[in-house]
Amino acid sequence: MAYTTGYEYDIFISYSHVDNETPDKSEGWIDQFHKKLNVQLSQFVGKANVVKIWRDIELKGNEEFDSVISHRIKTSALFITILSTGYFKSKYCQDELQCFHDFAQSSSLGLSVDKMRRIVNVKIADIDYNTFSKNLGRTSCFKFHDEKGRPMRTKLDEFDDQIWELAKNIHSTMETIKAIKISDSDNSSDNFLHSPQISKKIPVFFADVSDSLAGDRDRVIDDLENSEVEILKMLPPPYDAKPHEEDVIKSAKHAWLTIHLLDQYPTKKIENLSESYDQKQLELCLEHGKSQWIWMPDELKPEKITNAGHKKFLTKIKQINQSSCNLLNCNPHFMLIVQKSKVV
Repeated sequence: MAYTTGYEYDIFISYSHVDNETPDKSEGWIDQFHKKLNVQLSQFVGKANVVKIWRDIELKGNEEFDSVISHRIKTSALFITILSTGYFKSKYCQDELQCFHDFAQSSSLGLSVDKMRRIVNVKIADIDYNTFSKNLGRTSCFKFHDEKGRPMRTKLDEFDDQIWELAKNIHSTMETIKAIKISDSDNSSDNFLHSPQISKKIPVFFADVSDSLAGDRDRVIDDLENSEVEILKMLPPPYDAKPHEEDVIKSAKHAWLTIHLLDQYPTKKIENLSESYDQKQLELCLEHGKSQWIWMPDELKPEKITNAGHKKFLTKIKQINQSSCNLLNCNPHFMLIVQKSKVV
């Protein structure tokens, strides 16, 4: 988990890959910015390797915005934009910004905490503020360019000064979010465990599983149904792609948690599509759901799977699941219920 309570990542850096290119194989501007910011934040919090900063280091080209990136954005406390000509011309960057803006705006925390924006703008080119989209907000940017509009040289004292100012602002925002999240968690747990007025069960969507995991799924469901949990309708049916997708999105939005058990075997493939039902359901739940519990066996090695589509899918999910069990933003009481299962 991140330093900021309730999140998987403290910061998501959104940037155009053209701004990290160099004539040789040396570190690019974004690489050096990332490293220096991480060091300065570590010094502010007083410990190394506790602040989690993530950025997509793979050049996407014209690929579509994918569910893995969407998940990382939605589980980040703050969102840094590296504003340049390339950033505004990149549809992928604009999709990332839109994703964080919409998700943060609809969250209980919102886009701002104590007058501090969760979208932090870093300007590395002399770009007119009037060209900014409304998603960037009306707050001033951290200026990281020289008088000619070129990215500031990373070895200058002025660069280190700006990194310090940026890190100071981010640290203050993280501490504010942390205090709010801890307070909300304490109040939520106390109300959930002790209020006699609460009788409504927690809605949970259990995604489709392979035949090899059907017994594990049934055992988990039995455990959960004996507690404060309502298991939503299993999908499929419907089997047709469009109605199936519509029903999964409805369930993902309604559910407090979605559960996904995965192994080396995919479920049945959706007709006329390359994806299987478990793959599509996880993709939609990551995009539309509140929280996901994703489980894979510790010994599972995606690179040894012969099914090419399932191999690619599990490799991407492994990037999300840093451990065999990933619980995100869960009520502590409900976590205890889930952990009773032998699957964990």
